[in-house]
Amino acid sequence: TILQFSMHIVDDKLDLLNDEDEKSLIYNSNIKIKRKLNAVATGINNYTQEDNDAARPWSEVGEEVATKIREAQSLYPNTRLCFRSYNGHSFDMRIIFEENRANNISLPANLYSVDSMLCIKAMVTSDSTEIKKGGFKLEELHKVVLGRDLINAHSAEGDVIGLLDLLKKLNTPL
Repeated sequence: TILQFSMHIVDDKLDLLNDEDEKSLIYNSNIKIKRKLNAVATGINNYTQEDNDAARPWSEVGEEVATKIREAQSLYPNTRLCFRSYNGHSFDMRIIFEENRANNISLPANLYSVDSMLCIKAMVTSDSTEIKKGGFKLEELHKVVLGRDLINAHSAEGDVIGLLDLLKKLNTPL
């Protein structure tokens, strides 16, 4: 289940793109889930019952996400848009596609998906003593590569910003 969704639309240099009003193309939302919240799972990202009560369902949020992507595609027709997530092929993208299917939401065509964890694993040798110690968790890589803690870890926006900072540091081409 998705509790939060965050999306920052960036160019191939990982700089934020803007809309016609010069607002950055950032989207953040909590998502209402129907079943009972799991205290352990929600405690990791500080998602409370109050957050859930104030949130909107994926049927609304998913439509807004698809609209925001279409808007970016029309503003930047020569830019390839790509969902870049961390461990996304195992988790995020599967859930997004399943939620979209359940709610009859279609994402725009020519939308790509890249799992940055797989890219980083291919770039960074696991022979590194520091990385072997911490592994490939986003929080640990943030400490090793950037030398600081990942702020708001396990929140959608915190992880998106943390991944963006990590990719900038590693100078990963799109």
